[in-house]
Amino acid sequence: MVLNQARLSARVARARSAVAHGTAYRLGKGGFDPRAKLPHDSSKGCDCSGFVAWVCGLRRDQVNARKPWSKLLPWIETTMVRADAVGKQLVFVRISEPVAGCLVVYGDKGRSQGHIGVVTRVGPNKKSIDVVDCSSGQYKRTGEAIDERNGDFFINAGAIFVVLKEDFV
Repeated sequence: MVLNQARLSARVARARSAVAHGTAYRLGKGGFDPRAKLPHDSSKGCDCSGFVAWVCGLRRDQVNARKPWSKLLPWIETTMVRADAVGKQLVFVRISEPVAGCLVVYGDKGRSQGHIGVVTRVGPNKKSIDVVDCSSGQYKRTGEAIDERNGDFFINAGAIFVVLKEDFV
């Protein structure tokens, strides 16, 4: 199966368009209007899953989305994305190697939240990636929750790479 490179490139551009707009990290916020100019809510709050839902053109709350899979995947968040990609693949599909525009995700572990971002660059050895993500750590350090940075920490955390089912041509 071949990936639609135009869709993946558009995803990278959309992710980058959200960098440096004063977004605050707020768990459970953002990503409710995929047509909005930016992913955050009216208080400028967003979390990683809300950001990625917006980048992918999805509402993070799928209960009333009227899609065939909406009732099975009612809320887009890291553990659900990972579980779908390695399970039923209703929306998300695991891929073996990173490509610019794919998602990188690990689910919740114990009391720690999972994390998800958009891969923007893949190193020549495919063992190094850059990502745009929305994180509490970045927000605490810089005052900007959404930024582009080295994403090797995802690989070190055992993350997987996924695309949307509709990304295949």
